[in-house]
Amino acid sequence: MRATPRLPLLKRVPPGAWMAVTWCALTIYPIIEYVALPPHNSVTYSYPRHGLDSPRAQALMAAATALALVGCALVRRRPRTAFVLLVAATVATTLAWRQTEIPLTQFLALAVALGFITALHPRRTSLIAAALALGTLACYLSLRLLLWPSDGYPPEVFSALMLVIGWLIGNSVHQARAHAEQLRAPGDHPGGHRRTAAYRPRAA
Repeated sequence: MRATPRLPLLKRVPPGAWMAVTWCALTIYPIIEYVALPPHNSVTYSYPRHGLDSPRAQALMAAATALALVGCALVRRRPRTAFVLLVAATVATTLAWRQTEIPLTQFLALAVALGFITALHPRRTSLIAAALALGTLACYLSLRLLLWPSDGYPPEVFSALMLVIGWLIGNSVHQARAHAEQLRAPGDHPGGHRRTAAYRPRAA
């Protein structure tokens, strides 16, 4: 009996693990860059050096991490709940830093999560998740324009584009998997053509 070939290492890692790694990496990066490392010439108002010193900010960051990890664990069984938790975790990080927008780097984690959900689940589920993320961006943009109107291009436009790209990539993977399953369906010819039953005339 031929042994079943093992999948490559990258394919053996579950999608939830990739999502968790992405979210945590993009959350830890600004802490290392703007808080842990010595000060440098670049200045950022989104990540102030003492932005996470307060107990409130630390509690929000801990809650955000917990929500994100639970969401990543539920991505296969309950994708809608998982994405809601990831959006809530991302919003909690902005509250911890007292930001008026979701930074592009942090929103990239949601784009990656949407890509996995689109690839693994029906299109209706992915569209609901995309609408939730876009609605969150719209809320941030509306509130900021109402309270602090300013000129220039709002970063939400680029975040929305990144989200659309994530959805398109996931949809391409979903369609490819669906096509492959059709080719492997019972009754299909190895060449990809369905076999038809031989014609037998009825007896007189």
